[in-house]
Amino acid sequence: MVLSGDIPATLEACFDVHGSITFSEFGKDGYPVISEGFWYGFDCGHLGDTKEIWNEKAVELECERFAEQLQSL
Repeated sequence: MVLSGDIPATLEACFDVHGSITFSEFGKDGYPVISEGFWYGFDCGHLGDTKEIWNEKAVELECERFAEQLQSL
């Protein structure tokens, strides 16, 4: 993906997700959750993030919003 001209876009410029993309990698055997495919992720451990704000439902909604952005590419 390219922004304007020939300047390549960073993942941060491509996606609007909380705290930006903090993980992108091929899955590997032995990884605790995933074992194959390419994975992107974000985290909720930034300054000001709390368990009350980023509860399970809020994280689920952000994952769905992020997945919609990925699918639109």
